[in-house]
Amino acid sequence: AVINLTQKICTVNILTNWFVCDILCINRRRCNMTISWIYARNTDWLIGNENKLPWKSKTDMEHFRNVTYGNAVVMGRKTFESLGSKPLQGRLNVVVTRDVNYKAPNNVLVLHDIEDINRLDCEEIFIIGGAEIYSATYHMIDMVYESIIFADAVGDIYMPLWLNKDTHDDWKLKSSRFHNNEDVAVIIN
Repeated sequence: AVINLTQKICTVNILTNWFVCDILCINRRRCNMTISWIYARNTDWLIGNENKLPWKSKTDMEHFRNVTYGNAVVMGRKTFESLGSKPLQGRLNVVVTRDVNYKAPNNVLVLHDIEDINRLDCEEIFIIGGAEIYSATYHMIDMVYESIIFADAVGDIYMPLWLNKDTHDDWKLKSSRFHNNEDVAVIIN
């Protein structure tokens, strides 16, 4: 969908790092759409192990479900396959892959260019992983939903290093939640 230049230009969201929102709304996406990251990490910025979460947290999974329900979730092919190639219920599931021959269930939208998420007609789009998709969408995001899991875990997938080192300085904290550590079970292979 192309935004008509005569439409009202959105205002800058002070909770984000966007400062050219008026250009983005005209050229890329609807003004009232929010693109957000949602992820859980530990204090070492670990987010995965062999394409799975390195821990189990009932509380964090409930939080993920409650926040994303009724919205679009965008993920890479590996993340989708780690879910058993089954869409998350109650959400528009979008898989981004370079493989033009990739087949997904009929109720899953497959895109081959990450920029195409800007054309989705959704109030909020959640980027749910993996690390390559987070890297590819850094310039698009308006908000981050971050859960910090205080657990020592083993893994091989980390949030991109350029993100986890002092890049949040110009962002403002909207809310913070802490979970009971008893809820977290570290998965050991």
